[in-house]
Amino acid sequence: MTRPLPPNAMSENKTTVCPCNVCGYENVSGPCIHCGWGADGALHMDVRKPVGGAGALGVGGTALLKGFGILLVTRGIKRLLLPPFLLTLAIFIGTVNWAIGWTTRFLDTHLGSGDERLSLSTWDDGWWRSGVEWLMNEGFGMAIARGSSWILFTLVAWAAAWYCFSIVYEAIAGPFLDEVQGKLEAKWFGRDPRSTLKRPTDLAPEICARYTWLLGGAGVALSGVLFAVLPGSWLLVSAIAFLAPFIAAMSPTGLPGLAHGAEYSKWLRWIRTTESRALWVGVQVAVITLFLLLLLLPLHFVPVIGTMLYSAIVGFSTAIGMLEIPMERRGWQLGQRIRFLKRHLVPVTLFGCTVGLVFTVPLLGPMIAVPSASIGGLWLVIRLDKSFLRSA
Repeated sequence: MTRPLPPNAMSENKTTVCPCNVCGYENVSGPCIHCGWGADGALHMDVRKPVGGAGALGVGGTALLKGFGILLVTRGIKRLLLPPFLLTLAIFIGTVNWAIGWTTRFLDTHLGSGDERLSLSTWDDGWWRSGVEWLMNEGFGMAIARGSSWILFTLVAWAAAWYCFSIVYEAIAGPFLDEVQGKLEAKWFGRDPRSTLKRPTDLAPEICARYTWLLGGAGVALSGVLFAVLPGSWLLVSAIAFLAPFIAAMSPTGLPGLAHGAEYSKWLRWIRTTESRALWVGVQVAVITLFLLLLLLPLHFVPVIGTMLYSAIVGFSTAIGMLEIPMERRGWQLGQRIRFLKRHLVPVTLFGCTVGLVFTVPLLGPMIAVPSASIGGLWLVIRLDKSFLRSA
């Protein structure tokens, strides 16, 4: 059965959220049922009054560092980031393999395979022509040209890593970052407020997790069988086979013989919708990042600071995009999101600049910045004043 909401949790047919000034979730009147703000004391955490004005500057400037610190010290959330990291790593390895193969073919085409003798046929005969041809064929010219190809391979690998962890990781990490934020909010507030407001069933989370692991194991086993039978198209077939048990479990009646099948099916359909929104947020951020990466390519030709400026701008856009996850979790409408960003333009800009600086660090920058910016963005939304949104 669907759990009834407290009378002050959400108003009937209300499209604009009336957010608590601390947690930002719907709370029409009275003490917040999620974080305890407005009661004699916080229900579940030491809630501090949100800040605005000059105090917001310090919050914006330290949000990324705060997010990184929370990521390091909080147990149970780092493993949630492992699946998107491993998937991105697999895509990176495949991309580098393809790029190096293409580079090798390019070198073979333009430098020869090593057996050909190069000839400067368009040059006039003379001792200088013979000398240059000797250097290229009998001397070290070809060896140097081919031996220095490792520099090109290194640049190709670096570019592939930077683009993969700047775009692919952002695109697929959305649902996992959403789960991280849910766990953090449950730790801070004593519950995940979104589940309190929208969870469609009373089925215990432990039971839902157990069924999900069971279906995941069945999907892996089915994928292994089909991989052995149809190795030629293993990627598509394995993906379909892995998802098949979940698709079957989402039927209104659930899987036959599965206890609480209908309730689990209801929960699974809700999770699919919820995490699809989070995935879409990640894809949107990745598309914006890709657009900026292509648009700003000429910055690489600016001496000294060009590449750093390029990375910083991309990191800034990523930081702003990461704020979409906590706003989406709270159900804020577009107008409320824009009002929040306009009111806190300076601290949000500081937050984006710090993320941009981290993005300039080769390879490790995007890998560290994306999850830290997600958690730091959540902390930023909680710590900044939101009282003006209650009149939206």
